[in-house]
Amino acid sequence: QSAGFRISQMWDWFFKEADANANCRLSYREFERACRANFLRSGREASTQGLGDSDGFELDSPPAHPDGVLACVQGTGQELVAPHVPAEDLRALWCGAADLDGSGEVSSAEWHLGLYRLDLDSWPDSSEEKLVQTAEVMRSACDKWYRAGGNWYKVFNLVDADGSGSMQFHEMMEIIRRPLPCLAIPAPQLPESDLKGLWKAMDADRS
Repeated sequence: QSAGFRISQMWDWFFKEADANANCRLSYREFERACRANFLRSGREASTQGLGDSDGFELDSPPAHPDGVLACVQGTGQELVAPHVPAEDLRALWCGAADLDGSGEVSSAEWHLGLYRLDLDSWPDSSEEKLVQTAEVMRSACDKWYRAGGNWYKVFNLVDADGSGSMQFHEMMEIIRRPLPCLAIPAPQLPESDLKGLWKAMDADRS
């Protein structure tokens, strides 16, 4: 499995563990407390004591550290919620990428989508010529192995490994890189940057 897929699974687990009131959504306070308990060394003991109920969305009043210890960026006095992550940065990420409707709560799906869109923004924008070249490499591999160079429906079925009717980037990468019955296209022949450019162009709604 790809690193991105494993990270996605980790966040699913994180949300499930942090959802103290089992409403399938996290308030900012729940989220920050969970970050401290799971990602800060000083929060390990606190992580076994539960995260407590949400007190609502209070950006101006960050919650106390779960075990009463204030972790700070050395020499700056900035409060940490994870290694090298000040609370201020976490709040900015929450407001700017996840809680876009201003509800004060975020689901696991909203968090995944926010992080994905931030990542997508950093991917290259391929020219039309580059997109055609990338597609041609894929078409040639399909024709070589399956005599299906012009049959993109067949290619999509190969990519849609879980039968969901849609695909994620990690699914496309696995089909392209892995050996038969996948396409076995090596990185020197088709760099990841070209695949990211193609994916960014295809994912018009950034979903």
